[in-house]
Amino acid sequence: MKQRPSLGFFILALILSTYFILAGNVWAAFDLSVNPYQGGYDLRFDKITPDMARVNREVTVRVTSTIAKQYRLSNMFIQPLSTLEGARLPEGCFVVYGIRGSNSFGTINVEEEVPVRLGSQIIYTSNATGASDSFTLVYGILPSSNIVSGSYKGRLGFTLEPIDSTQSPVTVMLDV
Repeated sequence: MKQRPSLGFFILALILSTYFILAGNVWAAFDLSVNPYQGGYDLRFDKITPDMARVNREVTVRVTSTIAKQYRLSNMFIQPLSTLEGARLPEGCFVVYGIRGSNSFGTINVEEEVPVRLGSQIIYTSNATGASDSFTLVYGILPSSNIVSGSYKGRLGFTLEPIDSTQSPVTVMLDV
């Protein structure tokens, strides 16, 4: 003879289910997305040559934060731009700058064009309350007689890290 679960069992299951659903929505959000304006999920440039014209590509950066703490965003080369044959793009030929006024709350630290480096460089700092924000970065390839013609590939890393918080940093990769 099978026993039917009691009404109390169903009520307890309902209460626990509701608790876990609501508890999942209480956690603080701290997330990052980096999306090229064109080219899908990669930052795409055409074949690079010494006599090429300057080429720029835009990237939209979105930070979602409800931790109520200031944060900063940095970027760095994880893999420098190089051809399959091993030729590297000369230093200073790959640059970044932020479009002034494309953000709402924090400070874009690269309003002036700067070369992308192997080491970490801070590109954005939030306001004191750590409000969510979005902004546009422009990455450019500058012409140079030192460039070896070819198709270059590399990878950029973006790290979102809280300041004075126990929240874990978030890292996003972007293939170039």
